[in-house]
Amino acid sequence: ILKTALAEIAALAGDPAGEKRWAASADALLDAAVRRFWSAERGLFVDNLPWEDEEGSARLADRSLATALLFDQCPGGRTREAIAVLASPPASMGLSYPANSHWRMQALARHGRIDAVLRELRERWAVMPSVVYNNTTSEDWAVRPDSSDQWSHCAVGPLFVLYMDIAGIRPGTPGFEKAEIR
Repeated sequence: ILKTALAEIAALAGDPAGEKRWAASADALLDAAVRRFWSAERGLFVDNLPWEDEEGSARLADRSLATALLFDQCPGGRTREAIAVLASPPASMGLSYPANSHWRMQALARHGRIDAVLRELRERWAVMPSVVYNNTTSEDWAVRPDSSDQWSHCAVGPLFVLYMDIAGIRPGTPGFEKAEIR
C-alpha cells in the first residue's frame, strides 16, 4: 500500500516529497522482508524462515506468496516456484478462508495459470455445502447446517475473479468509464 496507493496519492496531490518518502519506505520494507523471509534455495518467501529450524519445518501461506506475485516482490523476478506452489498447494500450506482466497486466484491468473483457477472454482467453490444447499458462499470452507456457522458472507472472490481474471475485463478508470479487455 505504501507504493501502490500512498505514493500514487501523494503524486496526484502534487506532493513529490511525500511520493518519494512513501516509495522509499516501501522499498526499505520490501528489502527487509526479502532479507528475512526470502529463501533463495527454494525460490519462495517462507513465513517462518528465521525460526524454521526450531519449528522443524517450513510454513508457507497463500497470501504471502500471492502478494509477492501480484506486487512483483520476488527478487530478480523469480516467480516460477511461487506459481507452482500456489497452483498445487502442499497440504502443509496455509490457505485463506473464502473471503481472502481471491488473492491466490488473481496471482495464478495473472501468471497464466487459469487452469488452476478454474480447478479451484470447480473443485473447491462449487462443492461448498453453502453453494450446494443454499446457493450462497459461506464464511468458511466447511459449514454445518443448523449451526452458528455463517452461510452467507463477503466471499465474492469468485465473482470478480470471473470477470477480471477469467474473462479479462478490468476497470480502466473508476466506475468503468474505461475498461481494459484482455
